[in-house]
Amino acid sequence: MRGRRSLTRPTLSLHATRKCGTDCHAGLCPRTFLKRIFVRYVRRTCRSRLYPTRAQARALHAQVDEACRLYNAALDERRSAWRMHSINLSYYTQASQLKAIRADGSLFVANISACQAVLRHIDNTFEAFFARVKRAEKAG
Repeated sequence: MRGRRSLTRPTLSLHATRKCGTDCHAGLCPRTFLKRIFVRYVRRTCRSRLYPTRAQARALHAQVDEACRLYNAALDERRSAWRMHSINLSYYTQASQLKAIRADGSLFVANISACQAVLRHIDNTFEAFFARVKRAEKAG
């Protein structure tokens, strides 16, 4: 198993809009020099290898299995809502049901943010699909 952690560090770059006619401060006169600071983020990724014990590996696989089950259930709910009632379900509609599902004890994912990430993934997939259909591109 591999773990990833993304670090973003800002890099600053200065751009001059106009320079002074004199040579004070090597062309950087504070009276007529206007600065703009552009912040650009550089994404860096650190990878580290995990060596879980057997019990930890079982727990991690159980979390992934629950996430898959949640994904398939949310996908089925969206499809059946459209087929039966012509209703579009959004991320917010499905995310509002998570608290009740977790209270029932039928969902064993470790935290709510992991559940929300699964639902956001479905929502982004649906948005991308219908955007491709709208542009008359290959839908799949």
